[in-house]
Amino acid sequence: MAEEKTNPLEGEINVEYEEMLSSLITSLTKERLGALAQGKVIANKYNELLKANQELNEALINAQEELSHKNKEINKLKKSVKNNAKSEDISE
Repeated sequence: MAEEKTNPLEGEINVEYEEMLSSLITSLTKERLGALAQGKVIANKYNELLKANQELNEALINAQEELSHKNKEINKLKKSVKNNAKSEDISE
């Protein structure tokens, strides 16, 4: 059998490499979790804004409908006043 030559630093290098790799994986995992958490916060805020926007749009539509009805009432009253004025002129 041939005698194998081993490097006395090989074990230490492997240990150091494993520690560096473990540290890197831990760091990347923390960064990924942080990004996911931040993304969830942003998504929640976006959903809140969408809900508020929908509520504002509904309120605007309701206000526009109410304004339309009020304008129709005003126009009817104006016509009624004109008709009453014409009726009074004819009867005099």
